[in-house]
Amino acid sequence: MRTGQATAIASVPVVDVFNAWERGVYLAGGFKVADVSATFATHDFATKVTLDPYGTIPLNVARICAWTYQCSHDDGHATPAGYQQIADTFLRAFC
Repeated sequence: MRTGQATAIASVPVVDVFNAWERGVYLAGGFKVADVSATFATHDFATKVTLDPYGTIPLNVARICAWTYQCSHDDGHATPAGYQQIADTFLRAFC
């Protein structure tokens, strides 16, 4: 297993803990919460997709590469397409 793969797999429990904490804080404050983690398929390492120029990669990694600048610029901020996915997730949660 390559270092990047091991890091990606190891990062999921950390993301889960942070998301659970954040979800609890917002729900306790009376706010609705959108499940962006599900939109990004954070846990789905099993489904493989092909994404240029990366080849065949897990769905969750493909979504990170397609919807953020992480793979192309080592920057986790969302791309315009990523922000659209996040906004659509919020829209579904609130409507």
